[in-house]
Amino acid sequence: MAVQQRLPMAGKGRGRRSRTRPGIRSRLSGYGDLTLTTGYVFCLALLGGGLANWTLAYVIIAIATILVSGVTLWRGGWSAMQSLPIAARVGLIGVAVIPLLQMIPLPPGLWHALPGQDLRLGTLSLAGIADSWQPLSIEPVSTALVAILAIGFVTLTMLLLRLNDRQFRTALWVVVGMLLAGICVGFSQVASNGWPQLQVSNMGSTMLGFYANKNHMAMAIACTIVLLGLGLAPSTDQGRHRVIVGSFVALALICIVTTNSRAGLGLGGLAAIIVFFHIARKISLRWRIAAVVTLVALVLAVASSDVFRTVSTRVGEVDDDARWSFLLWSRPLIEEYWVLGSGLGSFATLFAAHEQLAWVKPSYVNAIHDDYLQLILEAGVPGLLILLAMIVAVLGRVKLWLSLNKKNFRRNEMTAGFTILLLFMIHSFLDYPLRRPAAWIFCTIALAALFRPVERARDRPLV
Repeated sequence: MAVQQRLPMAGKGRGRRSRTRPGIRSRLSGYGDLTLTTGYVFCLALLGGGLANWTLAYVIIAIATILVSGVTLWRGGWSAMQSLPIAARVGLIGVAVIPLLQMIPLPPGLWHALPGQDLRLGTLSLAGIADSWQPLSIEPVSTALVAILAIGFVTLTMLLLRLNDRQFRTALWVVVGMLLAGICVGFSQVASNGWPQLQVSNMGSTMLGFYANKNHMAMAIACTIVLLGLGLAPSTDQGRHRVIVGSFVALALICIVTTNSRAGLGLGGLAAIIVFFHIARKISLRWRIAAVVTLVALVLAVASSDVFRTVSTRVGEVDDDARWSFLLWSRPLIEEYWVLGSGLGSFATLFAAHEQLAWVKPSYVNAIHDDYLQLILEAGVPGLLILLAMIVAVLGRVKLWLSLNKKNFRRNEMTAGFTILLLFMIHSFLDYPLRRPAAWIFCTIALAALFRPVERARDRPLV
């Protein structure tokens, strides 16, 4: 009888364990995407702020990208692509596919007929291998790195799309935390005349954080203003959130001034205005007046500083900026390669091969500083079509955004997504923010905020 009594109990125990284990597995698997996301963000933010080249930092990023992409694919992470509109699918797949296609070896009769092959043909003829198969890209080594980074961009977007509401907000807090860590590093750089030098040689008392480019650091700060003010805005307890956002905006604007970035002044100011407009809609007139007075006082205090006068002087020198020369010098290359492109990541090598002696300076030209024109040069018409698909996909979310109740936290997320993409679009006319992994983290967040599944009936706040 004792044996007969213990057997049912053991069976019940096994039943309880069998019912418990799937629940534990389910909870652990639910955090798998968040773990991959945050780990990959750490890697990109710490190592991906410098020039995209086959340095040790980018070798680590490449290995991390291959691992994260492989695990995501194995876990079915790319299934999130199925929920996207067709234009978004075409755009994201195109981002990953174009650099891969540019590395496919072509028969000699085909690549000989492509425009802009004279220099490569002459060089390979000297080596006796002009009749070998060659890829479309004239710089396949750089294009290979771009291909890996492009796959990482799409993978991170897919991971963000798979996160639930709380996990997505956790990922946003991780990104904000990384930026705050970068600001702490930046304060040390400003106070110690450039230490620590994480990405580039000493640039003096300039806030760079984990970036090599002051404009990209300023861009990251502006995007974080949007994330904190809109993407992480709760529908309840607005008072405390307003104080946090207001304090951070004040800090962020001061930090942007210390980056010595002219573009950052405009981008940070635009981000602050949009966030303050969003916050001001729900507060009384007296508090709005107090906020305006405080903001004006802050602006006057910053404007009277020596650092701001240095930046404002550079704003007045915009007509003498070498960027305009880069555009002029690159025009013949664009006219030659605009059909199919020279290969993503090939600009620096291509420009150096065609650079005239009168243009040579101690520093070299690594980008056109207009990412739309550089996209035409390196990716040609296919690149423009992918860009057009992404624009159509983003504009297609406007109707859904307008249909959401203002109390729905998802509307705030989508507002943040639109705003961040606007900042990237503006900045890309003057720079190349999407060519640095540490910066395009914010772009993937913006896309995920726009295309995450939305429950229309859910108008309650996230609690």
